[in-house]
Amino acid sequence: MADSNGSLTLEGLAQILRDYMGGTAAQFAEVGARIDDLRGEIGTVAALITGLARIISRHDDEITEQRRQLEEHRREIRQMYARMEQHDARFEQQNARIEELNREIRRILDAMERRGGDGGHEP
Repeated sequence: MADSNGSLTLEGLAQILRDYMGGTAAQFAEVGARIDDLRGEIGTVAALITGLARIISRHDDEITEQRRQLEEHRREIRQMYARMEQHDARFEQQNARIEELNREIRRILDAMERRGGDGGHEP
């Protein structure tokens, strides 16, 4: 390795490199095996993420559809309330007409009674 004056020889340098390379090759093999393991785990994780992405996409589609249906139901409910209000208004108008007719009938009957009539009642 070193000659008598302490300098490194070519053979010594070669031995150091061989020793280092032997250890390095084993380390590279170990690193390669770990990389292969990681690739397998990454593949598994990627498959899980892909599956989750599909589930999330379906869930998002379902939520969108539910929101659409909810808005449709709200629209239908608003239409029903509008119709109910229209019917209420018509009902109030009819009630007003009936009350007016009742007042008119009462007025006619009162007038008949004042003239001596029996208001259409027979003895």
